[in-house]
Amino acid sequence: MSKTKNEPRNHHSGSRSVRAGCDLVVEPNRLPIFLRAHTVKVEKQPKAPPKAVTPTPPCWPDRALLFDTETRTSIDQTLMFSVYRTCTFIDGKYRCDEEGLVYNKLSKEELNTIWTFFTESAPDIEVPSFPPKIRFRLHHSFPEFMERVFFPALREGWLIAGFNLPFDISRLIVPVPAPMANPGWRKTRNGGFSLNLSKLWWEKTQCWITNPYRPPIIIEAKDARTAFISRGSTMCPAEWKNQARLLDVGTLLFALFDRHLGVGDWCRYFREERKLDWVHEKLDHEPSGHVTLEELQYCRRDVQYTQDLLNCAKAEFDLYGLDDLLPDKAYSPASLGKSIFRQMRITPPSDKFKVPHELQGIFMQAYFGGRSECHTRKIKVPVMRLDFLSQYPSVNTNMGNWEILTAESVSFPEATSEVHDFLKSVTLDECFEPSFWRKLRFFALIQPNDDILPVRAPFDPKDPQHLNIADSRFSSEKPVWCAGPKIVASIIRTGRVPNVPRAIRIKPEGRQPGMKPMTLRGVVEIDPYHDDFFKVLIEQRKANESDKTLKHALKVIANATAYGAFVELNEQRESAPVELDVFSGEHHHNQPARDLEVPGKLYFPALASLITSGGRLLLAMAEQCVIDAGGTWLFCDTDSIAVVASPKGETVYPTRPEEECAMDQREIAPIPVLRHAEVLKIARRFRSLNPYSFGGDLLKVEDVNYKDGNPKTDSLRTVHGYAISAKRYSLLDKAKIIEVKGHGLGYLMSPASEDEPDWMETAWQYVLRFDQVLWDGSDPAWLDYPAMMKIPVSSPAVLGRLKNFCKPYDFVLAPILLTDRLDPSERAEKPILITRFTKHSDEWLNATYYNVRTGEECRITTGDRRSGRIPVKSYREILHQYLYHPECKFAGPDGNPCDPWTRGILQRRHIIAGDFKYCGKEFKRKLEQGPVDHETDYKCKVYENRRVAADPETLRQLAGFSERQIATGTGLHRKPIRLLRHGGTVTPRTYQKIRNFLKQHASPCAEPGFPGGCTTRPG
Repeated sequence: MSKTKNEPRNHHSGSRSVRAGCDLVVEPNRLPIFLRAHTVKVEKQPKAPPKAVTPTPPCWPDRALLFDTETRTSIDQTLMFSVYRTCTFIDGKYRCDEEGLVYNKLSKEELNTIWTFFTESAPDIEVPSFPPKIRFRLHHSFPEFMERVFFPALREGWLIAGFNLPFDISRLIVPVPAPMANPGWRKTRNGGFSLNLSKLWWEKTQCWITNPYRPPIIIEAKDARTAFISRGSTMCPAEWKNQARLLDVGTLLFALFDRHLGVGDWCRYFREERKLDWVHEKLDHEPSGHVTLEELQYCRRDVQYTQDLLNCAKAEFDLYGLDDLLPDKAYSPASLGKSIFRQMRITPPSDKFKVPHELQGIFMQAYFGGRSECHTRKIKVPVMRLDFLSQYPSVNTNMGNWEILTAESVSFPEATSEVHDFLKSVTLDECFEPSFWRKLRFFALIQPNDDILPVRAPFDPKDPQHLNIADSRFSSEKPVWCAGPKIVASIIRTGRVPNVPRAIRIKPEGRQPGMKPMTLRGVVEIDPYHDDFFKVLIEQRKANESDKTLKHALKVIANATAYGAFVELNEQRESAPVELDVFSGEHHHNQPARDLEVPGKLYFPALASLITSGGRLLLAMAEQCVIDAGGTWLFCDTDSIAVVASPKGETVYPTRPEEECAMDQREIAPIPVLRHAEVLKIARRFRSLNPYSFGGDLLKVEDVNYKDGNPKTDSLRTVHGYAISAKRYSLLDKAKIIEVKGHGLGYLMSPASEDEPDWMETAWQYVLRFDQVLWDGSDPAWLDYPAMMKIPVSSPAVLGRLKNFCKPYDFVLAPILLTDRLDPSERAEKPILITRFTKHSDEWLNATYYNVRTGEECRITTGDRRSGRIPVKSYREILHQYLYHPECKFAGPDGNPCDPWTRGILQRRHIIAGDFKYCGKEFKRKLEQGPVDHETDYKCKVYENRRVAADPETLRQLAGFSERQIATGTGLHRKPIRLLRHGGTVTPRTYQKIRNFLKQHASPCAEPGFPGGCTTRPG
């Protein structure tokens, strides 16, 4: 039975980690270690010659079709009508030359409404014509609209645009009835949708078929908000020579401004802040699900807003002057960044460097992302939050990475002796010398022995599939490859130099010929031969602070080009299994695979590993400075650290919550607090590493620390912080919450009404009151509403789980079941409940839900089980669980692994490497398995060659038994047993049988930190 808040806990129910007369010792844990791998598809036949380069279409086509659809509010969101505009490109803008209305299958009353709108509304024509167009163009069916407007526009290469275009296009799918029945879509190889938009009566078979002469539209989700949209093939390709131009305006705006907003918010943004162009003010409207005059007018205005936003996006896009990037191919800020490199004629590293796959495997093994952790848990402390100015661009500049990126070639000479001597002389003071950072461009094979290194492992024993990364005390009997900055970060915190069997340097040679200068946004001149690109961006951002538009654009470009493109990997699914070479450090194996990771053009993991390791070194330096000053910190997150500090530096004496009277005294031990002046002194120490001409702090005091959040006041305030785990924290000014980080809540719908404050802020207020950090306030009205997830139907896998209750790219709502309250029969066949999408949270409890497993209607309850109602979680229960989310990758003050009730200053766990496993990139757990399996964390693709070798501890235990004893106890033949004992590999099934045998025959005495303990011979 799980503990509740009111139950006392016993941290010492297991083995104690405190030894009499000794300092606190954190017992080691043996865990499997996951290392990133570089993978290559084995080409059995020579690659086909590249296809002939097709002519690049104009950046902005002469004509455009914009449309929006309105649907019923039922769960299947049936299409009612659509309003569209055709536009002509005149004087740099798209101007309306025709407005039209499409409808189909409406009631008589709704048809009368359509007629009233048609006769009383004049089209908004901006392009004069003769005779003048004084009426909407009316289409009485969607097949008519598709044949007369949509397909001709697609064929001629018009720009077909919409806001959230995947949703609108998916409304147009055409199912085919029996006997050739299909739902109007099929699954693509990469897990996307191929949407059929036309059907044809086939005389030969006297039935309807999918029209082979009209191309399908292919939509493949990039992430939850972005999709790749393209046109499929037809039986008459000669008729469809022009490239399809399908643009989601929301995606283009995200690529330009690095933010996701709705239509209304974008309209307000351009009206109030940007003022790039005239933008109409979006009207507030609640969809009714019926054809009304208000609904028709709203849909018409939405198309007008889309046209306004398209013109604003065009004006912004054109400022970059990118001649090789089409707006409909700009999916993110990284698209702009890669195009800027192409504009400067920088040859991609994958083309010019020709790095051997074995070396790429070394660089990928050394790669880790940013560092994020909670250090002082569930205790309110005063903090001063600091962050590094443009961390990754600053690392690039200090390390001279632009020199590598623009080199004609690179070499990787052996440098074992040189690196060993260099590491022996490393000190924290030396890290503050700018010249020191260029010496860090190396990779070393090290033998970890209680060194502080990032470790990727399943830290939570209850969820072995969930991997996390932590700066842990790490030991391994097998060596691992690390980037130079990461090794230095360990040395300055441990005082020990690890053993280095081998090291290599990255050495740029020459300068690439043929590069060209460019003028960014018509203002910022960059010469790749004389300028450091990353340095210029940050300096120009500072120089143009008064120009908010340019300042924000330079920030977007700097973040987009700093490192992500150098480790870009795109998922690709093959039609059949192919051979895959897997490289990671010294390891190499071959395996079959269908799901591949295809590198981007700028893929160069050596650079990516150095950049992120450099960022980790900066945080380690800040951490060590705080420790040397006698302080501690609340949390750190990639480029920031919240130091426990107050104006006078008074020690914090935590109080024991009355419900937790059995807690360990070390969890409420006094917490040291630095004075603000001491923290400012630490920040000033980093000024020597500021590589920019404007000087000043590299480690800045964040705005949140100043009065009213305004640094111009130059008056620091006392800010308090409270953290639960990584990326789950809040900052307070007295009893007022001023910032929250809601990691782990983002998958939930906001239950708050539009006139209420941000729901996550309200949720944190409840959490803090529940944990007796705050006292004032009342519970929100929505606290006992059912916790609801918004499920985007963005993949065939999700749609398949929903039993075709809806269409591609619909949105539905799904509650979270209370599994322990389900009847036994329900647990065996766990229901999947969905309902129609609505933002009105007060309707969720009494809405009609559908169990997609049975197709039956049902009701839900958040209280005790009522007849016929299925129990689901409320927001109250979600927030209770949120408060008790453990920081599993750390140990508590008592040395035991952090559990849900742990408080106080956490310690690093000592991890001993078990099996080495090789994995791909971390990616968000998508809803590929349906809403019931929704997760908020990350997972990796693991590469396995179907055979495993025994780790050193298993070999040690095997030595205690004869081959005959193992064969008798496992039922295995002696040959695989002998092979495993001599360092060979066996199948996972064989290995598991041997491990089970060892567990059954393990002696009671267990060696600390090693599974299974010591073994003795039977008898």
